[in-house]
Amino acid sequence: MPKVVKTLLKYEAGEQLVKEKRKYKRKYISIDVEYDISSDQKWLESKSMNISSGGICLITKEPMHIGKIFDMKFRIPDSDKLIKVAGKIIWNEKCHEKDGEGYYNGIQFTRIHNEDRMLISKFIDSGTFEKK
Repeated sequence: MPKVVKTLLKYEAGEQLVKEKRKYKRKYISIDVEYDISSDQKWLESKSMNISSGGICLITKEPMHIGKIFDMKFRIPDSDKLIKVAGKIIWNEKCHEKDGEGYYNGIQFTRIHNEDRMLISKFIDSGTFEKK
């Protein structure tokens, strides 16, 4: 993640507390995400690093092309609902050593149903975090 965007304050019992200059709160969690970057229904798989009701950060082997808009689908924990969204790649950066090789890709949702945005928001506000 770009260092100018956030300052990591501390880690407590697996929870990451972050001071951010962002519109949406986010939760650091690994979620399985399928995405179709080519628009030809050839779905690829990835993991998230974090999610907010405004976007998601995916970890991929190669950097995604900034500005590209594509479809994604995923389920948040404790929900059977498949969330289908479109997103635009806003930034990417090489992964930190602890996350292995690959790239972080910051994606802003460009198409999301309001009920899905509310479901993600409720999940983020639930106060539960995945321990790594």
